[in-house]
Amino acid sequence: MSLYKRILVAVDGSSCSNKAVKLTVDMCGQFGAEMHTIFVISEIVVDNFKRLGKLESKEVIEKLKGEGRKYFRDAKEQAKEADVKVVEVLKAGFPADEIVTYAKKSKVDLIVMGTHGKRGATRPLIGSVADRVIHLAPCPVMVVR
Repeated sequence: MSLYKRILVAVDGSSCSNKAVKLTVDMCGQFGAEMHTIFVISEIVVDNFKRLGKLESKEVIEKLKGEGRKYFRDAKEQAKEADVKVVEVLKAGFPADEIVTYAKKSKVDLIVMGTHGKRGATRPLIGSVADRVIHLAPCPVMVVR
């Protein structure tokens, strides 16, 4: 029986997230686990764009969905080379809450995530997300720098 059957990795396009994906692919290959890849469209980011009047919510969401799909493609390419099965999960909400909720519902054995993501107008600081996930997760959390 394998120690890990389902490993969830949070993606956001940052270098830490990319390292987390690589590590997750390696671990899934070693344990014969499925790699669940999650990208969360942050409600805070969408609201900030709305308040600034830069774009409509729908436009922001579509742009972020496109980014999420790109992150999924990149992760899937790495997983394919290692013959690892991938489950893609696109959610909208508060990132930490969505990650923890998915981990509980899907009976994830391990969550892997970067220590921080991109900063600025398009993304919130993921350091606080990682901290919240660590405190609320139903399983071990591996943080990658």
